[in-house]
Amino acid sequence: MAVATNGSGHMHSPTGLRPNGLSLIYAFTMPPTSQQKPHPSGDNRFKLLDRAITKQQARGDALIEVLHAAQGIFGYLETGLLIYVARALKLPLSRVYGVVTFYHFFTLKPKGEHTFVLCTGTACYVKGAAGIQKTVENHCGVKFGETTTDNRISLVSARCVGSCGLAPVAVLDNAVAGKLNPASAVTKIEEWHEQTAEVPA
Repeated sequence: MAVATNGSGHMHSPTGLRPNGLSLIYAFTMPPTSQQKPHPSGDNRFKLLDRAITKQQARGDALIEVLHAAQGIFGYLETGLLIYVARALKLPLSRVYGVVTFYHFFTLKPKGEHTFVLCTGTACYVKGAAGIQKTVENHCGVKFGETTTDNRISLVSARCVGSCGLAPVAVLDNAVAGKLNPASAVTKIEEWHEQTAEVPA
C-alpha cells in the first residue's frame, strides 16, 4: 500500500479507511506510543493496547500475549485490530490471523450488542473486581465469558488492561471506566438497556 507523509515525517493512510467500525486512520502506519493524547485513531482503547505492546517490547514472539491483551480490551479481534497488531509487532498479517484462528480462545466477532470487559488483574482484584463480577453476573443472569439470552450484553474478563491506577477498571464498549463499584457497573448496564428501549420498533 502506498502511503503519504506529512511534514513531521509521520505516514498516513491515503484512504483514511475505517475497517469494520474501528477508527484506524493512522493505525496502519503509526507505531504505538504511550505519549499520544488522544490516540491518533480517535479510540483511546488503543492507548491501552499500546501499553501492552510496549510492555512486551513490541517483540514478535509476544504475539499471543499481545492478542490476549487486545481481546481483553476490545472484547474481540476484528480485522482492523489484527492489522494494527501485525504492524506494531512487524509481523505478516497472515501469521497474526493464523494464530487467532488456530486457538479457540480468540474470537473474531462480537457476541453481544454491548461488551462489558472487566479487568481481573491483581490491582483490580484487590480493589473489588470480584464484587463487581458477582453483582454484574447476578444482574445479567449469566457468567463472565457468556452473553445474555437477548444477545445484548457479552461479559468478558481480562487479565489486565494496563490501567492499574484506575482500579478497578472495566472497558464498556469503547470507553474505559475507572474506579468502578458494583452500583456504578449496574448503572451502566441499565443505561444500555434504556438505549435499546428507546429505539423504535
